[in-house]
Amino acid sequence: MSIKVKIRRGTTFLGELSMEELTEKLGSGRISVYDELYYEKEDKWIKINEISDIAKYAGEDYHWKYRISGEVKGPLAKDDLIFFIREGKILENTWVFHPCLGEWKKLQDISEFKQIAEKVNVEKKPEGTLGEAFKSSFYKTCPVCGMQNLSSVTSCKGCKYLFKGNE
Repeated sequence: MSIKVKIRRGTTFLGELSMEELTEKLGSGRISVYDELYYEKEDKWIKINEISDIAKYAGEDYHWKYRISGEVKGPLAKDDLIFFIREGKILENTWVFHPCLGEWKKLQDISEFKQIAEKVNVEKKPEGTLGEAFKSSFYKTCPVCGMQNLSSVTSCKGCKYLFKGNE
């Protein structure tokens, strides 16, 4: 029988997972490195990203965060981050984080993202109207697993929850 650990997201209990289940769900983005696990030895909950070697288990496509005006957004999938860059919502001087980076870095210091951001600057799109800005929403949060998804998707990338028409 394998040892299992308790996992939660905020106050929502996500279950007890074995090492194999946890690493599979981290790799697929269904469990975030920003979720917590119960560390029985010290009788406390810790963020998964506090585990020293967690980056090797976290999929590179998930667990991205960005910071604008001191407010942290995420976790996001890498594709969502790229979408925001292409839309001009995340700029070259925006701070981003992924466990594999080990620290917050400016978008312009990550070559893959820098190239995308530079291309957006060259192809500068006209600004939308104020009314469009108030109507738009870049992403929505899954009510089941809490993962942030692009507003245009019909199902959650994390748990496959099907969004209703107005969600």
